[in-house]
Amino acid sequence: MFMGLSSFWGIRRFFVILAVILPFTACIETSVYARHDKNEALGNRKWSDLPKGVAISIMPPVKASDGMPKQIVIFGNESCPKSPDEETIIVCRRLPESERYRIPVAMREEDRQIKEEEDKRVHRSWAQRVQDMGLLSAPDMNNPFKGD
Repeated sequence: MFMGLSSFWGIRRFFVILAVILPFTACIETSVYARHDKNEALGNRKWSDLPKGVAISIMPPVKASDGMPKQIVIFGNESCPKSPDEETIIVCRRLPESERYRIPVAMREEDRQIKEEEDKRVHRSWAQRVQDMGLLSAPDMNNPFKGD
C-alpha cells in the first residue's frame, strides 16, 4: 500500500505526521478551518478540506486535572504536603494560627461597610428625618416638566 499503510501503526504514523505538518501548510495557503458560504451546497465542498477535519479530530484530548488543589493555605506550624509526582507543583501559603477559623478579611470589611451604612440610616436625628420628608413631599419635587 501507499507508504506502508498496511498496518495500524503505519496509518497512525501517517495521520500523526499529517497533524504535525498540516497547520504549517494551512498557514501558507488557507486557514486550518474550512470556510464556506452559508448558501453553498454540501456537494460543492473541496476534497482538500477533508484532511483538515481528520487532523483536528485525531488530536489527543486535553489531560483532565486530578482534582488535587494547586494552592493550599496552611496555618501555624503545619508542613506543606509533598507532591505526588515530580510534575505536580504545590504552592503553600502560610497564615498565622489565629486566622484559622476567622472570617476572611474581604468579607469582614464588606460586612463592616454594610453595618456603617445601616447605622447612618437608623441613627439619624428626628430633625434630619423631618427635613428629608419635607423635601420629598414638596410640590413639584418629582415633576420633570418643572421648567428649572
